[in-house]
Amino acid sequence: MRKELLIAIVVGLLFGLIIGFGIWRANSAINKDQISTESTSNYDEKTTDTKIQEPTQTESKDLVVSAPLEYDVLTQNPVVITGLTTGNTNVIISTEVKDYIVTSKPGGDFTAEVQLSPGLNQILITNPENTAEPKILNLVYSEELK
Repeated sequence: MRKELLIAIVVGLLFGLIIGFGIWRANSAINKDQISTESTSNYDEKTTDTKIQEPTQTESKDLVVSAPLEYDVLTQNPVVITGLTTGNTNVIISTEVKDYIVTSKPGGDFTAEVQLSPGLNQILITNPENTAEPKILNLVYSEELK
């Protein structure tokens, strides 16, 4: 009986070592692919950093709202919404009551005066000519805090 127990332990240890080695190799292969991808992208960034490049109209894919901030409590109506997106494109600002369409300047900045209703206002800001995600801006307008 002692011999069978010893054989079972040795076979179990060998089996565990083989499985552990396989998992270690798989993780090493996955991490090596990630490291080589990151190092390639870092090389590309380093080669393009040598020159200062001005952003062009097609480089900017984001839609950024710079003012007002999310969940700001405002006491003045209308509010001025400013942001940055691709230059010379239409920006649609949709409130619960009205939609506003403004055209961004060549630099990409846009400004719009938006009428708010009392309470919480959920404002959707999109650029249909751009691949950027639409932004939802929640603002609180209070007439009582004036």
